[in-house]
Amino acid sequence: MAERQYAEALAATEQAQSFERAGQAAKAVPFFLQALRILKRLAVIESAAQRARLQPTIAELTTRVSELQKSSDYLLAHAMEQHAAAREAEKSDSTKTDIVIDRYIAAAETYMQALNALPTSEVAARAAIKEQLEYVIDYVSQLKAQTQTTRHQIQQQVEDNSNDVDVAALQWPEPPMLQHKTAHVTPAYASAAMPAAKPAPEVEQTKEEKPGAAYTPQELDVLRRSSQINGHLFVPWLDDLDAQEKFSLPEPFEDPDGHVPLSAKQKKKEATWMRPSDYAAICGHAPVMIAQGGVNPLVVKQDIVTDCSFVASLCIAAAYEQRFQKHLITNIIFPADPRTKQPVYNPFGKYVVKLWANGVPRKVVIDDLLPVNASSGQLMSSCTTRKNELWVSLIEKAYLKLNGGYDFPGGNSGIDLFALTGWIPERVPVSELIDAPNKEERLWEQLKSAFHYGDCIITMSTGDITKQEAKAIGLVPMHVYAVLNVYELSNTSDSSQEGKKVRLLQVKNPWRKMSWKGPYSRHDKTRWDSAIGDELRAYQRQFYASEATESEEASGQKDDGLFWIDFESVKQYFESLYMNWNPELFPYKGVFHEHWPVELGPVNDSLTLGFNPQYSLTFCKTAPSQEGATAAAGSCTVWVLLSRHVSTIERDTDYSNQQFLTLHVYRGTPGKRVFYNHRAVSRGMYSNNPHTLVSLDLDLADDSERCFTLVASQYEKFAALDYTLSVFSTRPFTCEPNPQFVTRAPTSIVIPGAWDSACAGGRPFYSTFMNNPQFHLQLQKPCRSLFLFLETEAFFSQDTTTASFPINLRAALHTRERVCGLHAAGNDEEQLKVLSSGEYRPGFCFIEVDSAVLASGLHDVVLIPSTFEQGVLGKFTLRVVSDPPAGASIAYRQIPAEGHGMELTRLRGKWDMQTGSAAGCSNYGCYTFNPKYLVHVTQECDILARLVVLDPEVDAAAGESPTEEESLPPPSINVSVFESTSEGDLLLSTNPKQAFAGATSAGGVYVSGAPSGALAKASRRFPPGWYIVLPSTFEPQDWSFELRLYASAHVDARLL
Repeated sequence: MAERQYAEALAATEQAQSFERAGQAAKAVPFFLQALRILKRLAVIESAAQRARLQPTIAELTTRVSELQKSSDYLLAHAMEQHAAAREAEKSDSTKTDIVIDRYIAAAETYMQALNALPTSEVAARAAIKEQLEYVIDYVSQLKAQTQTTRHQIQQQVEDNSNDVDVAALQWPEPPMLQHKTAHVTPAYASAAMPAAKPAPEVEQTKEEKPGAAYTPQELDVLRRSSQINGHLFVPWLDDLDAQEKFSLPEPFEDPDGHVPLSAKQKKKEATWMRPSDYAAICGHAPVMIAQGGVNPLVVKQDIVTDCSFVASLCIAAAYEQRFQKHLITNIIFPADPRTKQPVYNPFGKYVVKLWANGVPRKVVIDDLLPVNASSGQLMSSCTTRKNELWVSLIEKAYLKLNGGYDFPGGNSGIDLFALTGWIPERVPVSELIDAPNKEERLWEQLKSAFHYGDCIITMSTGDITKQEAKAIGLVPMHVYAVLNVYELSNTSDSSQEGKKVRLLQVKNPWRKMSWKGPYSRHDKTRWDSAIGDELRAYQRQFYASEATESEEASGQKDDGLFWIDFESVKQYFESLYMNWNPELFPYKGVFHEHWPVELGPVNDSLTLGFNPQYSLTFCKTAPSQEGATAAAGSCTVWVLLSRHVSTIERDTDYSNQQFLTLHVYRGTPGKRVFYNHRAVSRGMYSNNPHTLVSLDLDLADDSERCFTLVASQYEKFAALDYTLSVFSTRPFTCEPNPQFVTRAPTSIVIPGAWDSACAGGRPFYSTFMNNPQFHLQLQKPCRSLFLFLETEAFFSQDTTTASFPINLRAALHTRERVCGLHAAGNDEEQLKVLSSGEYRPGFCFIEVDSAVLASGLHDVVLIPSTFEQGVLGKFTLRVVSDPPAGASIAYRQIPAEGHGMELTRLRGKWDMQTGSAAGCSNYGCYTFNPKYLVHVTQECDILARLVVLDPEVDAAAGESPTEEESLPPPSINVSVFESTSEGDLLLSTNPKQAFAGATSAGGVYVSGAPSGALAKASRRFPPGWYIVLPSTFEPQDWSFELRLYASAHVDARLL
């Protein structure tokens, strides 16, 4: 498609240059503008490199057009066109005189510009233009004089007839507009929240916007990628370009994308493609875009296509436009009459439809070939009962082209209405209203207010009703209906309601048949023949004019699919209410278009939300008043819409390839990421609906926390996706993406590791905790931030059933040695500061080192990853992310296990009160009676002695349980190494302070509550000789223990 557009731009430029060389600027400018439109469009959808190459050409053409538009030749031709248009407007009876005068004045101004552009040497030409200018000015003066005379006569007539007013001739007044309704929405391409401006008067837009200028390069990539939908290119809509699309063609237009695929039903009924001009002879009516009287919801009908949700959306959009006289559906199809702005029939067969898809309004080009039964000439698509009216069929064709064909599953009118209008979609499950009177009351007041003020358009869908019941009640199962009216009866004579308010909805079946048969239906003669019927008939006459077709009049058909239904029946038989809200309700808006790579974060983000897209939403403390109205102090309504971009049509039954999204909201700190999914202000429900809406009513009056974190979440992520996040608010705000972590090398440090049978030590409760893998980080440069992440294999596993066992990460600060215990016992280790990731969590945990700690001069950190239970085997990854990047500022090494490279001797023993070996500390006078181990050193070496108290369960015989005494808290312990003789002699006054070269645990102090035990380490190597290793408890107690001797050379050890 891009190649064709380049060729068209080149051809237009060459044609323009040809006219320019011939001195025909007026003919050259349209071709230059056509080339510019094409190139500007390409500049939005092309790659960054190609955009850079296009910009000089665009700038050159823009300058050339600007110069030509200032030439006398162009200005004179333009003035003559304006003059001719003013004459045509004057001939039309529907054009007001004021508008005609304005058009003549515009022509006069352009004549003046042409006169000034002519050189003084062109005497004859200047004289001719001056004569024409004077003629127009004189004619305008005459028109103004006639207008003043006419107005005076009308005023006199009104005064004369003021006492004889025909009430029936008066129109119903517009409902009163609330003051806040005048808020203007910022453009859809805005990337930050901007205060609303007052709406400008309805004048022709003259300011030229730079297409795509408000998008970031990343957003352009997202919008470019998501322009490919169902195999076709649908580029973002640009008002200044697409409003000037060329619709007059040398031959009937045929869509270069080919025919929209037909459904199986259409093919079965032998549908063929015909233009309106072809089947007009069969149906006997010349084609029109909109029949006389404007769009009417009552004549719209769904036919063979299964798009009930879309046709219901068309009905309610047409109803809104008819009732409020505001363009909502007729302003999305072109070409349009420049005066009335209404779409018109194009005999050349080319149409452009503006539809919202994948975050922005998009351009959908179609031809006017429609599926028709060849023999009867009957349209085989949705249409109206006016045989020659095209707007329904053409808009449907454009929407179904966007959605992949006439075999459209339909089902969600909220999505369809968003595509047609850009209004915010909200779905309310009817089940939430059952036995919830407060929620029902609030919803009803919303519906009633929204309908009367035009804030909202409403549709609803039935649930899965059995065929037998559906036939009895007159409703279609799994079908979408348009809600045309919301009313609460003032007449209280309905005894069946027992004094309750009677709430009614007027509903239209897009089939234009099969109406409700229950209460308040046309079958309910009792109510319709009473005062209730009189009240309803009087009320509904205010709104939509009925229009019967010729066939209906001939057959006497009365069931046109239009009926009243009470809200209690709605709660019983309907499944969902779809409400699409006018975005102009919100003065402040922010929009982001983003890409979510599949590799970003875990497959299942129940492990962590920390790597999901996140945004900080911060509210200002004060909000300016809106045209004198002051909002309730601190109150704020915020709606956040998360829209997933779709590239292919999605079928409800094909769940395997559908992505389920939601949005969570948390209290937050600007720029800070949320990692764990708990304590949410609002937790969303996962849905395959492309739109997820979160609505919050906030009270910020006494709230110091004015910042919230928005977190997008996927259920079992399996593919990358693009999305749009839109924030709507009644108060000023700022919304910024939270910076994403770069957790890959070389920017960050990535440390692979594993818990195996030798090092799966479990949590600190176990004596084996010290065996867990440990890593020393050396900070070579001061860090402004430091994050430490621990992940298991489940974090990135595509198999969501992969076991995800609980893990924890600890960081010991200001040390570079292996950490063997986390206790504090009045020794060297009590000063050890250890940070923790918190409670053990499955699959992922993290530590953020406080900036104050970093600023204090942190240089060394020891990381200790652990599992909750000992013996749990598995792989893990440690990631170190810092500012400046850890890859260039932090070094790391794995710390060897205790006694690495040394010979280990395990000796088990017991302190026994009966044998006297439970002698306690030296305070009891029998310290040397504790168990003693004689160690013979034959060559100089290093020796480590670790004492570990054994769990009573370890020492209990098979089938026995620990005794009550054995269930006591573990004792305070010490282990010391003393010089001795070959007989193991020690003085009775020996105590830990006399240990060889300081080889006593904790400096001679008894350690309690340390599952990893106590370690004795000398300050120098042990020379050859005899030594006693003496384990002891502070108080005499019965306990079992294990003594582990590590020696760098072989030693002999035995119990004395």
